[in-house]
Amino acid sequence: TFFKDTLAPDVIWTITGAHELSGTTRSVESHLAASFNRLGPKLQGPIRFVVNRILLDSEPEADGTQWACVESKGESTTRTGEPYNNEYVWLTRWNQEGKIVEIRSYFDSVMAEHVLHLEIPGEDGK
Repeated sequence: TFFKDTLAPDVIWTITGAHELSGTTRSVESHLAASFNRLGPKLQGPIRFVVNRILLDSEPEADGTQWACVESKGESTTRTGEPYNNEYVWLTRWNQEGKIVEIRSYFDSVMAEHVLHLEIPGEDGK
């Protein structure tokens, strides 16, 4: 999977902004718990990401890491039938072993919060 194959286990992942999903985590597991695992129960299936563009820094940092900007679209459908089509920009820092060690994530937080607050029939005894 992307998370297992591409991310360092102690990846620093910052979701920017001032909303329910924003904040910084310091492992794959803590990021999943803070974001995807919260959205997932509201969706019919996982978010499918399609990368539109990757821009790579021309020079590595002094520590040998290198930054890349990844623009993608994430698509799914909510359990109420609404499309969840969000656009993302991830600033990613890669180590010399080819693993992502840091991500700064930018996306439509209003759309994500809308999904977080959807009332799903049968959820929580409703």
